[in-house]
Amino acid sequence: MPPPLRARIAEMTQQFCDARPTFDFRGLESFFDEWFVRLPAGAAAGETIGRQAREFGQQIMHARQAPGAPGGCHIAESGAVVDALQRER
Repeated sequence: MPPPLRARIAEMTQQFCDARPTFDFRGLESFFDEWFVRLPAGAAAGETIGRQAREFGQQIMHARQAPGAPGGCHIAESGAVVDALQRER
């Protein structure tokens, strides 16, 4: 992955943390760091990231709509969500 993209993700993570310190955005940064390490050389990173982001969003929406999910719930800790999704794979 190009170093500028990795640096930009770190910068955005810090901005999100500064804006909302009660939310664990560092979990998402760790998720992407690990994902970038596994990205095959020459892979179209933008397309792959976009596809996986859409899949991840669908998983979150399905989890929110699942029987027993609290009404109007929101995800308070992204790191916990990422960990749970990775265990499911």
